[in-house]
Amino acid sequence: MDISLQKKIMMDDSLFFNVYSKLEHKVIAFRKDIWSDLRDTEYRSWLDNFKDGDIERLNALYLLSKFVYFGHLEINTMLQSMYRDLYKYPIVAKIREHNNNTLNDKFIKKEFHAHLMSTRFFGVGEPSESGVHLLYYFRQQNNLPESLFINTHELFTYKYQDSVKQEVITWSDPTINHVVFIDDFCGGGTQAIRYIKKTIEIIKDLNSNCEVDYFVLVANEAGLDNVRENTQIDKLDAVFILDESFKCFSEKSRYYANVDDPINKEFTKGMCEKYGKERSKDAGSAMGYSDNQLLLSFFHNTPNNTLPIFWTDAKGWYPMFKREIKRYK
Repeated sequence: MDISLQKKIMMDDSLFFNVYSKLEHKVIAFRKDIWSDLRDTEYRSWLDNFKDGDIERLNALYLLSKFVYFGHLEINTMLQSMYRDLYKYPIVAKIREHNNNTLNDKFIKKEFHAHLMSTRFFGVGEPSESGVHLLYYFRQQNNLPESLFINTHELFTYKYQDSVKQEVITWSDPTINHVVFIDDFCGGGTQAIRYIKKTIEIIKDLNSNCEVDYFVLVANEAGLDNVRENTQIDKLDAVFILDESFKCFSEKSRYYANVDDPINKEFTKGMCEKYGKERSKDAGSAMGYSDNQLLLSFFHNTPNNTLPIFWTDAKGWYPMFKREIKRYK
């Protein structure tokens, strides 16, 4: 936005304050209802980060009004959907297909139960990370037995053999024929590949008939494609898939399809780059990891793919949706 246009907008107080008031009422409603489980977070304190005039705060407020937040209730509902729509229903459909499209409910339930008992569910990442953390809620929301949740190393038996002078790995339980990896978010897919690629290779080498799936709550299309192309995964899907329109400042951005001054895409992009450059070391980009430019957060954490102006606390910045940074050392 050029300076002359900015001055023109600021001179028209009625236009500015009318837009600001509407956005503020929307954000207040979100704060009361959708963001109710946030702690010690006030949007006014976050807006005070923007020091270069009301026009910055207005456009920041506009971004906040478009932010997608997944609270406890939303996550629980999505975990139910993940189990029902991505896991159970496709299996039931196959059972019916392989049995003359039977509608025998008792038979279908028996067959599905047998398949479920041959499945093991795993989180993606280290024990302290969000993918593993979700397993508890996934089991709870879908009333699943604890026996279906084990550590990945329990899939295998390790035994040193003197004859070959090395450790030999074998399949530990012949009844296991389906493995499902669960994750909360897939951005570029690199983290998922790092954690599951080698494990999948071992699974396929020891039990080629074992189906291996990767299910995510929220995922970028490109990230899913990356996992698909770089692992031996059989099936992958997400409850909520983000296409190019969710990239905040892309040509296809859903957030700027129909906006009028004083809301301005180029001005806001420049503003995010300006503040993000100084505070983005944990994202790798002023616009979020891999330049994803996302506007989303979960109650348990915020992905670094989201614009850093929302989550960073670097150099005195007050975060709206704080990200708990991973420390590996």
